Amino acid sequence: MGAAAIAAAMVMSTVPATPVQAAGGKTLAVSSQKQLNQALKTVKGKNAVITVKAGKNVKITIPKGTYKVTIRVVGKKAAVVNNGTVKEIVVNSKGTVAIKNNGTIKKVTVQNAKSVSFSGNHKKAVPVVVNAEDVSMILAAPAKIAAKKDVNIVLKKGAEKSSITCTKNAQAQVDNQTKKAISVKIADGTTLKVESGESCTITPKGKKEDGWKRPENRRYLGRKCFFRQFFFGQFFWWNNS
Repeated sequence: MGAAAIAAAMVMSTVPATPVQAAGGKTLAVSSQKQLNQALKTVKGKNAVITVKAGKNVKITIPKGTYKVTIRVVGKKAAVVNNGTVKEIVVNSKGTVAIKNNGTIKKVTVQNAKSVSFSGNHKKAVPVVVNAEDVSMILAAPAKIAAKKDVNIVLKKGAEKSSITCTKNAQAQVDNQTKKAISVKIADGTTLKVESGESCTITPKGKKEDGWKRPENRRYLGRKCFFRQFFFGQFFWWNNS
């Protein structure tokens, strides 16, 4: 193979693949920021979907603007920064996803993930539907959680305006690190309060389990309990035994 042919092959291997578009122009798969920017300009329609294939570690930014599309995030590790107005973000990940919302997200749906962190400067609580089993939600911004499966939620400073609703048979493990009480509503309409500094599990029957106050008087309650803590962007599992 001549030098010119080798050079051409090298250039082709480094150029990102063009977006894959389905018939009708309503579905697009992208794998880079440049492709996402292009897709946001071209994909339209009531059921329009842009799938971001994040791979192992990808950060994307949704620029300022209004986009009547659903953005689906697929991959092991992804960070999404939203500066615009988006119809919906769907998380379908085998790992961790970080969402920073500096704009407007009308809805977030968690289909699959190990953990999802949520931050940003928005003031109004964003609706978040959790369909994934045992996902860990780390909130540093207001969110309105609707848990359809068992969920673990850590609320940090900035998440004071958050609320949690559990559907039938779903329970929530809540660690409230904010300065205000957080309400948890269960399927029968009962609302319980998780006080500032309190960590507990709200069962489908409306009972609190494994609760303790923080920081001085946290104590072991006579049964095996698990505490999940988000630290420096990572998720750790601590088994008190």
